[in-house]
Amino acid sequence: MLSSYTIPILAAITRVSPASCSLPMRKPAKPNKDKDRKKAQQTVGITRYVPYIPPSLVSDTVGALKDRESLAAVLDLVCSPVAPAESSEDRALFQRVAEAYRTYQEAQNERYLERELQIRGNVLEAIHNLPEHLYDEAVRSESEHMPETLTFQHAFRVQLVESELSDFEIEKLDAYRLLMYLRFPYLDVKAKQPGLFWLEEKKAISRQKQASLLARKKKVR
Repeated sequence: MLSSYTIPILAAITRVSPASCSLPMRKPAKPNKDKDRKKAQQTVGITRYVPYIPPSLVSDTVGALKDRESLAAVLDLVCSPVAPAESSEDRALFQRVAEAYRTYQEAQNERYLERELQIRGNVLEAIHNLPEHLYDEAVRSESEHMPETLTFQHAFRVQLVESELSDFEIEKLDAYRLLMYLRFPYLDVKAKQPGLFWLEEKKAISRQKQASLLARKKKVR
């Protein structure tokens, strides 16, 4: 015979639980999309870019520096001679002439800049006054390079360079022109497509790692 203390226990076991009742359950809360978007936005980092020069645009520079004659000409121009033949008076004269030339060059550059701005304004005004079909053609057309025959090197080579300078000075002038080109052979491309000269920092680091691995493999061989 069951004691009186077991009745409440049996009643509790046989009692209908809330889960089995016919009352509707509470609908689960919808996920907050705004919070998810904020988290996604927070996880997105800032893309950093570093200066970059495409190797294909410096192929001339690399090739010239690998050539012994070109490299020797550039080094002779940049580096001081081992046994200079000039006296202290000659060096003082060179210094005075160089300072006078810089002063004259600055004055001429200001005049040329003013003239260039004036010509540019005239060109833009002329394009603006063109008929509609010619205006569209002028705007879409790309800028053309100056013909090689009209450059200073070709137009005044005989008149100013070959008739006024010695062979040694002409050699140094050619080496200087070569050096100026080898430093920045990509100026025209950079002016038109500046985005080519920036690279993501992650890609730059990975390329540095690849270059270091290739260098290590070459050393091992």
